[in-house]
Amino acid sequence: MTTQSAAIPAFKPAAGGSALTASLLVTLIAAATIAGAWFFQLVLEILPCPLCLEQRYAYYLAIPLGALTAIAARAGAPRPLLLA
Repeated sequence: MTTQSAAIPAFKPAAGGSALTASLLVTLIAAATIAGAWFFQLVLEILPCPLCLEQRYAYYLAIPLGALTAIAARAGAPRPLLLA
């Protein structure tokens, strides 16, 4: 074992497998939820209440954040960066 790998063990590139899978799963579920909500609103013409519209904000944030995390995991970003 070298001194450099023993000094900074947390900054090894992430395996990508679990972080990539989790971020893609979160992104796909959030996108499917918003697609379902838009289907009810635009196709079936069921208008959402103001609270329903406010609850979508979390999904609007989760979709690009999950996609960014998936891209970073695919590129081999360090684990602390992916956790942040």
